[in-house]
This record gives sequence, C-alpha cells and structure tokens, in this order.
Amino acid sequence: MLSLKQWQTPTKHTITSRYTTTNTTPCYKCQNVCNEAICGKHHTLYASESQTFCISCWDEEIWDCPHCRQLPDDNDCISCHKCGQWTHNHCDGLHIDATKEYLCNRCKYSGDVIDKLMLQKNACATKLTVVENELAEKIEDATSQHKNEIIELSNKHMAQLDTLKQHKEDVYNKQLRVMKGKYDKCKVYIAKQLENLNKKHKSEYQQAVAEKIKVQGELESTKASLMARSATVKEMKALASEKNKAVRELNVANSRNHSGNQEIHFLKNQVSELKKQLTRSQNNGKKNNKRSRECGQMLEDMHRLVKKYRARWNYNPPSTLAGIDLMLWQTYRCKTDGSSFSSDKLLCEGVPPVWKSLQQTLGEVKTYHIKSTMENKK
Repeated sequence: MLSLKQWQTPTKHTITSRYTTTNTTPCYKCQNVCNEAICGKHHTLYASESQTFCISCWDEEIWDCPHCRQLPDDNDCISCHKCGQWTHNHCDGLHIDATKEYLCNRCKYSGDVIDKLMLQKNACATKLTVVENELAEKIEDATSQHKNEIIELSNKHMAQLDTLKQHKEDVYNKQLRVMKGKYDKCKVYIAKQLENLNKKHKSEYQQAVAEKIKVQGELESTKASLMARSATVKEMKALASEKNKAVRELNVANSRNHSGNQEIHFLKNQVSELKKQLTRSQNNGKKNNKRSRECGQMLEDMHRLVKKYRARWNYNPPSTLAGIDLMLWQTYRCKTDGSSFSSDKLLCEGVPPVWKSLQQTLGEVKTYHIKSTMENKK
C-alpha cells in the first residue's frame, strides 16, 4: 500500500485522481468519512491500487519539492485542480501560472486523457455492451458463408474473456487468501509478543518495586545510624572541650601549687633556721638580757614575715567569670590563693576581708557595690 506522501509525489507510473464532493468512503489514514475527498488510482504494470483521502489528511501531509529538494511553506504550495498533485509555486526551477483553477502540465496538455483512463465499473459494462452490439451487427451483416466462422470466433472470444476474467478472480482470491493468512499469523504473533512483553514488564515492575522498598529501608537505616553518629560526635566534642578546660585549670593549679610548695619549703627552711637561732638565743639570753630581747624582736619579725608570705594572692580572675562578675572582680581588685578569696578595696578595720568561696565573695562585692551606688545617688 502506498503512503500518503507517495501519493502526493509525482511518479513515473500513471496516477489518476479526482476531487469529489459526494464521498461515502472512509479515508485510508484517519478512517473518517468526509464529503470532500480525493479519489485516486495508481496504475502499475501488474495491478492497480485505489484509495480515498479526506482533504485534511491530503493537505496536512509534509511534501518535499522534487525540483529544488526543499520543504516549501504552505503558502508556497498549490495543488492541481484536476489530479490534486502538489507543486512548489515559487520554485526556482519552474514557472507556474498560479490561477484560481491551477492545472499541472500533465493535465493541461493531456486534455481528456485522464478522464478516459478512469476505470469504472459502469464504463467497462458499457464498453462490453458496445462490443457485443458491434459483434451482433457484424454477424447480422455477414454472409451466410462466414456466419459460422464469426459465431465461432465470437464464442472463442467470449470464452477467452470468461477465462481471463476467471483467472483474474482466481488470482485475486488467491492473493486475498495469502494476505489473510499472513494477517492472521501476524495477528497471532503480535498477540504473543504483547503477552510476553506484558509478563516481562510486570516482572520487571515487581522487581523494581522490591528494589525500591529495599533501598528505602537501607536509606532509613543509614539515616538513623548517621543521626546516632552525629549525636555521638557532638557528645565527644563537648567532652573533649570540657577535658581541655579541666586540663588547663589543672595546669594552672599545678603551677600555683608548685610555686607555693617552693615558697613553703623556703619558709620552712627559714623557720628551721630561725628556730635554731632562737634556741641559741634563748640559751644565750640567760647570760645576756639585751641579746635575748634582740633575739625576741628578731623572732617576732620573722613570725611577721612568715605570716606575710604565708599566702601568695593572685589577682587574675578565674576563667569561669564573665559579664558583671568579671567587671566586679576587676573593679574591687578581688584576689585568691586557690582556697580562699579576698578584696583589697573592701577593707574591714583596715584589713582586707577573707571569704571561703567565690560565690560568697561575689555576693559580698555585689552588695557593697549596690549600697555604694545608692549612697552616691543621694
């Protein structure tokens, strides 16, 4: 079967087509019945094919110009009013007289040849009737001598016509049976292929669904493990930060203890030496009161010195202080020796007070700060 594009393109074989407004045959492409249609026949050496096209399918087909080998726009295409073949209106290799009822060169110069080539059932029957009438007239006009010969030739001719007609019908029926068998085989084969494809696609779909469920489960488990790892990492970072902070405080305390131990050791040595001197002074005091008094004075001075250097105060604020507490510490010159706290600017009878905890120290400093601020405002 020829495609619509093959019908639109001129060929070396004879093509007969006619525009009609009383069509009752469905279009071979869209299978719709349209009143306005193109009825065409393609003549070959062995057979002929007849098709009916609706105007929409005929006009919407893409058509390449056989002269310039380009795809013209719809505005540059014009069809023959008689045969319906397309022509490139503004083609460089053609000169076309684009009138309202345009005729191609084949239809223009062939006259009524195309109309006479239309193979219709009524025309064939009329032609056979004319031939029979002519034969009857010849038989009647012939002499009796040739009557039997003419009758014999007529019968032979009719037999040949019947044989030829029967042969054509047999060939057509045979081709029809072959085509029907091929069609049935193709239909069965296509049904089997569709069934196999449906089974294959169904199994592949089920497998894809199972893989999707499996991947979703793996993703959920991976997400849960990642969340747990993230929480563990955060905890480890917090613990590491606390550890580093504790190590720094421990190093500071160790440094302070080391310096304190050295001072204590030095003072112990001095005290031991002073005790020895005191012992010697006491032994010699009985002999010399003046010397005893001097030794006593020296002992008192040494006790004062030991008491003065007993605690080494540190004015640096602890690392935990911030904001208002840090401001109060620096304002009132707070200090600590590691176990007790004091403040130089809060004197009690001329001596800095001593507290046992940082919280108690800051509480006293805040109270004094608020009290002094209120008094200054008055």
